Amino acid sequence: MGPQKPLKKWLLFFIKFEFLKNPIPFFLFQNKDSLQLPIREKAVISQKQIGNILETNRQKKVATVFQEELSEIFRKEAKELFPGKLLTVTEVSVSPDLSVAKVYVSIFPTNEKEQIIKMIKEKAPYYRSQLARSAAKTMRITPELLFYLDSSLDDIDKIDRALRGEGNNPIL
Repeated sequence: MGPQKPLKKWLLFFIKFEFLKNPIPFFLFQNKDSLQLPIREKAVISQKQIGNILETNRQKKVATVFQEELSEIFRKEAKELFPGKLLTVTEVSVSPDLSVAKVYVSIFPTNEKEQIIKMIKEKAPYYRSQLARSAAKTMRITPELLFYLDSSLDDIDKIDRALRGEGNNPIL
């Protein structure tokens, strides 16, 4: 039992020294009988997450073309259908097989945003046909368009009001 105590002290000193050199989070497991070396934490990423992170160049190009074309379509139609509203296509993400495109739309001012996004979703086949006409040279099949409301402007406005001390801020 005598020789184990200096070994434990030496291992603890070594672990502390290593932590000071490289302060990466680690776990130290200690049993009654033995002291184990630190085990470094490793991130595990699944194939599905990697697929979501890494878009192909083709997906990026198609998404950029769709964003530009849909922005132009909304710019032309917003004058007639949504007077006084500003519609912005903030992001377009395309599935790996190019069959579905998620379109995120920001609406300003935000007082009738739910009604407007509902109208846009109802007219999705029309927007798809318009997109097929304008992007016919680059795409054989135009993907299904799924429209979502982008609430980033609302979040920015809420943070801005909180920083100015307006609204429901429990800290102030």
